[in-house]
Amino acid sequence: MVCQRCGAKGLTDQKLCPKCQQKEAKAMIAQPSNKLFVATKLIFKDIFRYGKSLRRADYWYGTLGLFLLDSLVYLLVRSLDQVKWHLYLTQSFRVLHLLSELTSYLFTLMLVVTFFVSLSAQVRRLHDAGIASGWVLLGFFPLTLPILLVLLCQPAKKGENTYLTEKQNSVGAAFYRMKGAIVLVLLVTSLLVLLTTQTAKRMFFQWQFEQAFEQLQTKGPEYLE
Repeated sequence: MVCQRCGAKGLTDQKLCPKCQQKEAKAMIAQPSNKLFVATKLIFKDIFRYGKSLRRADYWYGTLGLFLLDSLVYLLVRSLDQVKWHLYLTQSFRVLHLLSELTSYLFTLMLVVTFFVSLSAQVRRLHDAGIASGWVLLGFFPLTLPILLVLLCQPAKKGENTYLTEKQNSVGAAFYRMKGAIVLVLLVTSLLVLLTTQTAKRMFFQWQFEQAFEQLQTKGPEYLE
């Protein structure tokens, strides 16, 4: 028999020669040490590539890495809240306003990135299992979320799987060739989401104030009691 890796001849019933077996054993031992980093980097790298597939181990390792990164950002935002309280006590209101806007944008950016990374990773994990990407919509409803989790745990589909071949149009390919395009899209999207939410809050509070003012004019001072 011949070694499947290096082509060495003279093997009896082994697929690999002793030298290649030793190399493979070392690789298997060293692989788990950087699996979390590699998988997390992978789900961020392919954040907008919905036509690819993602192995089950890479998905769950990447999800764990995403959770750890989100936890670090959350702790950073909470620590900045302590700084804002100190600025309030020292009456540094201009710096306080700037820091408040920064923490709001940072938190919004975390939510936007988490949404797109999770959505893309879930679609690619379903593709690896031979399941249509439309099933990812189950994650938007609490009652059907357990069904999606079961689908995400399915093993890779062996044999014919049409989803294993990446389907990417020319626009998507050109987008990924542009350096910094993904970061720019995420930053701009987060800014738009933040501005939209802040505008909605102002409109809601203004509507509440107008309603209270109308009630005060109609019922008089008794409305406040």
